[in-house]
Amino acid sequence: MFNVQSIKSDWVPQMSKENLQPPVVQENRAINNILIIDDDELWLQMLDIELKHIGYTVYCSNGKDSFEDYKDKRIDFILCDIHMDGKSGFDLLEEIHVSNRLSMIPFVLMSGMMDPFVIRRAMWLGADDVLEKPFTIEDLVNVFNAQSERIARIQKYAEERLDKLRTSIQKVFPAELYNSLHIISGNSYMLTELTDDIDPRKLKRIGTSISKGASQLHTIFDNISLYTHLLTNKDVHAKLSKDSFQYDAGMVIENTCRNIGKKYEREHCLKMQNNFSSQVCISREYLETTVKIIVDNAFKFSPIDSIVSVDVKEEASVVKLTVTDHGDGLNEDQLSLIGPFMQFDKETYQQRGIGLGISLAKLIVDLHSGIITFSSQKGQGTSVTIILPLLSKQNKKRDDRSAFKSSAH
Repeated sequence: MFNVQSIKSDWVPQMSKENLQPPVVQENRAINNILIIDDDELWLQMLDIELKHIGYTVYCSNGKDSFEDYKDKRIDFILCDIHMDGKSGFDLLEEIHVSNRLSMIPFVLMSGMMDPFVIRRAMWLGADDVLEKPFTIEDLVNVFNAQSERIARIQKYAEERLDKLRTSIQKVFPAELYNSLHIISGNSYMLTELTDDIDPRKLKRIGTSISKGASQLHTIFDNISLYTHLLTNKDVHAKLSKDSFQYDAGMVIENTCRNIGKKYEREHCLKMQNNFSSQVCISREYLETTVKIIVDNAFKFSPIDSIVSVDVKEEASVVKLTVTDHGDGLNEDQLSLIGPFMQFDKETYQQRGIGLGISLAKLIVDLHSGIITFSSQKGQGTSVTIILPLLSKQNKKRDDRSAFKSSAH
């Protein structure tokens, strides 16, 4: 082991003074492979020696090579000096954020010239920590351990979400396909067994059931097809011509809402407030799909005689659509789990579908430079607000939402 006490420099990483014992390194740690970037060769050499001595794999860089030089290496952690000749640590931190492969790796900055502005700038740019030189190897390993624990928490959370998604898919998807096919096949069999003098009313009921089952299947596959299409074609809004927006959006919203109320035989429960007749930056097809999903859910998850309110109004450069029901609502945990193929209280509501609708609506709104928010309390109902830019703002950059973010609250 290199004797750190023989080096007369304030920049040398040192063991703690008590017996110079190696620091405690976590077993089964998430961080094993360290990339250190510094133009101080002595400091770089000392960190390399000490970390390798306690079991880490270390890659050293003077800051002049590219992250591409490490694309074939497994890097778990990046430790980078701030003040270097050429590119600074801040420059490299900004570079790494545009790399899909490296952007999630913990990035810690270090400097011997520390002040509050340096720390604030590091945090603004997304650094995971800042170390002041000189520091001990124990200090550095403690940072490794803290980041390993953070990574483990994130992985645990992601695995729990993935497990819930798997379980939901296993329960929902086969059941919904089977249910629709069962309706179609059962009623089709009845038709083959009917005599010539079948009651027309019974024949109509059978035909209606077959149509219902086919419609359920059609909706399932339509939603899956549209969702996957939008995921792989996220420039859908840019491809739309101006002619795609030439329709009365307020009328489309109102007609869609009233058709949903009629579907549930609850036209009397629909309370519309709609004084909007302008054009919005979304095609008629996507607007209808989004409104249908949100309003259908409001009727589906609310008591049969309760009011479903739909409020449509123009605010500044946006249209704001708010749909409110008085159903059972969702708690905070359920709101955080909203995603593809997720359903809640399925046994209570006996709902049909595969839990893809809300995710599809969110995706459509996002791809059209819009905002969608959910507000819900268990036992009190749910309110969904959709904000979309008016046609006059269609040339605005997709990610510039400052003109209407405040309207989401």
